[in-house]
Amino acid sequence: MTCQQILSLSLVLWKLHGSYINKWSVLMDAYFHQNPLFSSQSIYRVLSESYSWERDRIMAEGGAAAAAASENKEERRIVVAVDESEESMYALTWCLKNLVSSNFNDTLFLVYANNPPPVYTAVDGSVGVSGYLFSSDIIATMERYGGEVAESVMEKAKKICRDLGGGDDDIKVETRVERGDARDVICKMVERLNADILVMGSHGYGLIKRAFLGSVSNHCAQNVKSPVMIVKKPK
Repeated sequence: MTCQQILSLSLVLWKLHGSYINKWSVLMDAYFHQNPLFSSQSIYRVLSESYSWERDRIMAEGGAAAAAASENKEERRIVVAVDESEESMYALTWCLKNLVSSNFNDTLFLVYANNPPPVYTAVDGSVGVSGYLFSSDIIATMERYGGEVAESVMEKAKKICRDLGGGDDDIKVETRVERGDARDVICKMVERLNADILVMGSHGYGLIKRAFLGSVSNHCAQNVKSPVMIVKKPK
């Protein structure tokens, strides 16, 4: 058997199964003792280069196939309204378990409305909030606190996405924090993002409380053009 034949057979065995090389190396070593002109290191180098080329080819083909499959998936833009309540986090959890799917290219938009306190200016120029007069420093502190709350809510929501999504790369998540009334912010954000669906939790207000505070979910259901999924947390 010539060295060229040994090389050819070794390459075939390498491609079939790497474990065969361990067995084949015994035969090669015996041959090398009789033919010191060729070294086992040179043979292994050729085999390694062949294996690397074959591995890169397979990975490239697999990556191209995965990319093609990903491009063929339908894209969906899902908006989930989140706030400090357990109801909104339950709605997010429900969405991740029942709506988000690997069969689609889903992008999850977490929307938080940073609702500033109602502010008015008195006749003497002082600033008031909800019937009380405060200095500009107190107003700034309240706004800063609102920003911290928004950040805390978003971190909690993103953690839920990581825990249920299997990792940061398994699901595309984007966050949006807007100042304003929750009803207006959510409706505008759904339209701006061209969302395919809006998911939000129901706070379960009674008739009297709903009459005074209004229902964000009902308002969005009546004014958003996209489908709206209102998730009610079990008691």
